[in-house]
Amino acid sequence: MKKNEFCPFASFFVYGMIAIGIVAMGFAPVGQSVVQDKIHYLTSFFYMFGHLFIIFYFNISPLHSFGFAFSFLFFMMKTLRLRKLKDTYNFHHPANISNDAVVARIAKLSANQRLHLTRCMFLEMIFEYAMFLAFITGIDSGLSPSFRPC
Repeated sequence: MKKNEFCPFASFFVYGMIAIGIVAMGFAPVGQSVVQDKIHYLTSFFYMFGHLFIIFYFNISPLHSFGFAFSFLFFMMKTLRLRKLKDTYNFHHPANISNDAVVARIAKLSANQRLHLTRCMFLEMIFEYAMFLAFITGIDSGLSPSFRPC
């Protein structure tokens, strides 16, 4: 696909990413219900998968591309693991619960359960932030002064 053939698709892509983000965060935040969680995870996956297209189009450096893909893979693995732990420990709560209430609920778990749950929560956030940083710091790595998006 040549650059000038890309322009109509680019608008569709951008609007699609915005729509997916609105559905994932606005209509299906995590913790509201099992159905909304599934919608959130599915739309979030497609949103993050869309970043792979951006990585290709903007010719992001291999280091940043690998960092994004590695973090994305491990983020998904930790998210699935965290979901299983929450099911096992019956640790589900609404999204709008206060942080103090979450900490109080964690304190009621056994020491081993607290360790597994908080370690998994920590690693999930580390990989989410690493994914964000790899993408943001690499977004201009493949651009040149002659780059014209359309």
